[in-house]
Amino acid sequence: MRDSYRIEWLEPAKQDLRDIVFYLIDKAPLVAIGIQEEFDSQLSVLEKFPLISQENAYFDGVLDFKIKGLPYVVVYKVSPERRAVEILAVLHERKNRADSKNYRF
Repeated sequence: MRDSYRIEWLEPAKQDLRDIVFYLIDKAPLVAIGIQEEFDSQLSVLEKFPLISQENAYFDGVLDFKIKGLPYVVVYKVSPERRAVEILAVLHERKNRADSKNYRF
C-alpha cells in the first residue's frame, strides 16, 4: 500500500479560494457554499498520486490540477521529504498563468 501525502493549503491559496467564494456568493450561492468540499473531494486523489497532474509550463517543480466541472486550476508542489502536497494558488483557468503577478507564492 502506498503511503499517503498530506494536503496543505498555504495561506495565499486559502485567500484565493476565499476570494472565489466571495465572488460567487451573489452570482451562484449554491456553488459558493459547496466549493470547498468540491475542491477537497477532487484534490484527495493527490494524497495517493501527487504527481498525477500536468507540469506547470512557467514554474519549475510546480504542477497544475484542473478542477473538473469548475473553471479553476489548483497550482501546487510536492514535498517528498515531508510527504506533503502544498497548495500554492487557485486560479481561474482563463488567467494568464505565465504572468507571475497572478500568483502570490
